[in-house]
Amino acid sequence: MPTYPTLSQNPELPIIMVPIFDTSILRYEGKVEQRQANWPQEKLQFRYRYKGILTADKALLWDFWNAVNGPHKKFDWTNPEPPGLVYTVKFKMKKLVFRYAGKTIWAGITEKMWDTGEIILIEA
Repeated sequence: MPTYPTLSQNPELPIIMVPIFDTSILRYEGKVEQRQANWPQEKLQFRYRYKGILTADKALLWDFWNAVNGPHKKFDWTNPEPPGLVYTVKFKMKKLVFRYAGKTIWAGITEKMWDTGEIILIEA
């Protein structure tokens, strides 16, 4: 199984982690509802973004996005917040967005910096 790439910097903290449920709700005449869980248990969702990553990290993340076909394939992701647990996840969003954030001088070389849009992962 693929592993999420290690970038030169961590995402902005805190990473937002919430349990989610997928429930079908059928409404009948007379205001009766029938509810059914589509998953046997809750799944965790993780939300985060990167600020000011270098072009090399942008390329690494973009290549990984393409390697797992965006939201279609599972991969292992290590939560950078302690205790650093590993989760099997998929991307939930349909596109990966980068925004130009300016330039920096790194190791004597002028580098472009990039911010990402919100990255959303869901347990697979």
